[in-house]
Amino acid sequence: MRYLVAIPLSEAEAGPFIDLRDSYRHYAPRWKLTLGPHITIHRPQESLVPIGTAIELFNRTAQYQHFSLSFNTIGAFIGKRNSAVYFEPDSHLPFNQIRKLYQPTAQLILKNSIEEWDFHPHLTLINRLTAESAQQLLDELESPSLKAALSFMGNPFRFDKVCLYKKEASDGSWQEIAQNKLS
Repeated sequence: MRYLVAIPLSEAEAGPFIDLRDSYRHYAPRWKLTLGPHITIHRPQESLVPIGTAIELFNRTAQYQHFSLSFNTIGAFIGKRNSAVYFEPDSHLPFNQIRKLYQPTAQLILKNSIEEWDFHPHLTLINRLTAESAQQLLDELESPSLKAALSFMGNPFRFDKVCLYKKEASDGSWQEIAQNKLS
C-alpha cells in the first residue's frame, strides 16, 4: 500500500479545471490521473505503518489556517519520456509551510519521506505527454486569446483541508482516508 499527502481543490472549484483538463486529453494518449485536482505535499510512497496508525498520526498533525490563492502562471515539466503541463500558484509560501508542518508525520508513515525532490506546488493539467506535445499545449494555452478565456485564472481557489490518501496495487484511484481541516 502507498500513501500520499495532498491539498485538493474543493469539488465546486475543481469543475472548470476538470473541464479544461478533459478538453485537452487528446494531447496525451497515455494520460492517467487517479486523483482530482490537488497540490501534492508529500509524494506517493510505500507505507511504513498500517492504515489505522497512519490515520491516527496524520490526525495529530498541527493545524494550519485556510487560505486562497490564484493560479496565473502556466508552466511545463519537459522531460525526454514524460512531460506535464501545469498551473502554478501566485505564491508557494503556504504550501511550503504546510509541507514543513507535515514533514514529521510523513517521516512516520512514508518510506523515503526524506527523499530529496524539488517541491514545486502546481495543479497538473495533463501528464504523460511527450516533450513535443507538452510544448504544443503550453504554446496553445499561453496564447492571449485562450488565456483570456480561462475562467479560473485570476480567481482565487480556497484551500481548506489537507488529506491523506491510500492506494493499493489493485486500486484504480487514490482513496481519501483522512483529512485535516485548515481552520
